[in-house]
Amino acid sequence: MLPILIGDGIPFFGTLDTDIALHLREVKADKNGIVELRDQVRGDRGE
Repeated sequence: MLPILIGDGIPFFGTLDTDIALHLREVKADKNGIVELRDQVRGDRGE
């Protein structure tokens, strides 16, 4: 089964000048196939 994407490609946010370092904090998968990802922005303090 192929994943289903919601929407037609409209971005949630505008363009960024630089990439943002993220850390994956949590993953939740429901029985119906929906997956929730929770990220945290990595800081300059070694977080």
